[in-house]
Amino acid sequence: MPLSEGWSLSVAVSVVVWLLFAGLHVPAVLSPTTTPEVKADAYVGMASAFIFAILIVFQPALVTTKCEKIERELNQLRTRGTGSGQGMVDVTTNDHVVIIETFLSKLNKGQGPGFVLFGKVVSKAVLVTVASKVVGYSSLLIQALTSLQIGDIHDATVPDDDPAAALAGLPLGSYNLTVSNSSITITDP
Repeated sequence: MPLSEGWSLSVAVSVVVWLLFAGLHVPAVLSPTTTPEVKADAYVGMASAFIFAILIVFQPALVTTKCEKIERELNQLRTRGTGSGQGMVDVTTNDHVVIIETFLSKLNKGQGPGFVLFGKVVSKAVLVTVASKVVGYSSLLIQALTSLQIGDIHDATVPDDDPAAALAGLPLGSYNLTVSNSSITITDP
């Protein structure tokens, strides 16, 4: 019976829920109308949700890491001996160790012993790799989306000499346009 049978689904659902909760903060981070205080709260919310998702998977990852330690200890077992035979491979012990190692290596569809989440055995090394990739791609995505958002437009007056060029230089968005005999004024709605 695999280690994760019966509770892998609940761990997976919890991780997905926390990651979705982190994703719900993205609009607040990207909105040009969000105040700096709200953006800071959204960043904290995203980071907290991501950390909770990692913490949920951390204990099962420790179980997998302990299973990997068992495999290393099996290798040491085959070379144990006493007296002049110390450090030598005992044929009988080696045969038993090979049987156990073969059994362990075929667990979880050839991934070895450990906790399976989303079809992959999750260890501390896998967790660190996935977490660093998620953080890296998230920061890249947030920076890219932030650079695409429309900048803040404050009150602006279009010069009389070339109003078409001045209007063409404004980013896309909604503006209040006031036209008088002497000028055209553009303000945020």
